Amino acid sequence: MLIELIKKEFKDLVRDPRIWLPFIISALILPFMGLILSLGVRESVAGITSPSNILISDLDNTELTDYVVRGLKALGLASSVEVVKVPEIASLTELALSKNYEVIVVFSEGFTANIKGGVRPNITAVDVVKSISFVPSLKSTLIAAAINELLSDYLLRSYGVNLSSQFIKSPASVTTLTYLVTRNQTLPGTSAIFAQLSITSFMLPIAFMIITLGVLQMAATSTAVENEEKTLEVLLTLPISRFKILLGKLLGSFSVALLGSALNIAGFLLYFYIFSVGFSTSLGSGTEFIAPTLILITPESVLYLAVSLVLASFAMATLGVTIGVLSSDVRIATTVSGPASMFVIIPSYYVMFTDISKLSPTVKSLLYAVPFTQPMVMSKELMLSQPDKLMPVWLASSLAFSITLIVLTSKVLTFEKLIKVQRLVSRFRRSK
Repeated sequence: MLIELIKKEFKDLVRDPRIWLPFIISALILPFMGLILSLGVRESVAGITSPSNILISDLDNTELTDYVVRGLKALGLASSVEVVKVPEIASLTELALSKNYEVIVVFSEGFTANIKGGVRPNITAVDVVKSISFVPSLKSTLIAAAINELLSDYLLRSYGVNLSSQFIKSPASVTTLTYLVTRNQTLPGTSAIFAQLSITSFMLPIAFMIITLGVLQMAATSTAVENEEKTLEVLLTLPISRFKILLGKLLGSFSVALLGSALNIAGFLLYFYIFSVGFSTSLGSGTEFIAPTLILITPESVLYLAVSLVLASFAMATLGVTIGVLSSDVRIATTVSGPASMFVIIPSYYVMFTDISKLSPTVKSLLYAVPFTQPMVMSKELMLSQPDKLMPVWLASSLAFSITLIVLTSKVLTFEKLIKVQRLVSRFRRSK
């Protein structure tokens, strides 16, 4: 009889496009978002590093300033250069706007004399910003840095030094490595690794939060539909225990949620991969940006994380079925699901922005014991450490939570008690 109930619940949910369509849409949207974001970042970075149209106001007009202008062209930083003698910034910006110049550079009068006299002169560099993008405009910064390099080379040659300023400032190449204490592992690179780990540790809790909230909403809605259509009352007349009725609904809802969660996870992984590839390509860092997460997460950690996410989804399905049973219609179930979701959202934001290693043992144990936050905190900790010996205990506690909740709900699943509780829930909704 229990198998028949599970099959019935599964078929009812699969037949309803309102249940499975959001999972499919979410799974398809995530990779598309990753593609759009990576393209946007790539275009912004490409716009900064591409040659610029430069307007130079040369009020000094010397051999040195002419050398700098020619150097900018030789370095490929300038696609076109116009040299004028206009002191006013307002007039220069007006000219730049009319002729589509992206950067304005002003060499003040006495510039060369100051350089030769050992006095640091001022260079005014102006970004002509016409729109706002994800990556800020840094063209003037790049041009200013190039001008300083050219001036350094000029000074070195003036004193008979046949070396470039780059070589003098950085005479040795540096190989950077990152040693992870918790893994006893050394990895190449620095910034790309930390960027990868930071994005992963921030995005995984968000993905798990979205998945579990989707399971809660689906389970609550599907069960409330049965209340609304009075089919739950029919089930209560069957010669089967209340616990098995709830267990059948729970397992049926959970099986559909599991399929939907798998789609969402696949979509998220595609999103993360596409965005990482696009971002690393724009920075020119190659595979270094993608490799660390794949290296650091061991198969054992992945297994623990997968089991934890399944149990968290099961717990949310249990909570959703409980809300649906206690709600006389879908609107009430939706209203109650909102406050219930705060038990997931608030801890999730805490996990996202905190350093798990610095938490006290009590707080960490509490986050592990609660099934809703368990996969989130686990995803952050397992990237840089081996699974704790208490992992099986935390997983067992997550399962125990679901079983306890479903047993308690079955205790009120008699027709008379159910009507009383539903009335209380309805009053709660009307009072909000």
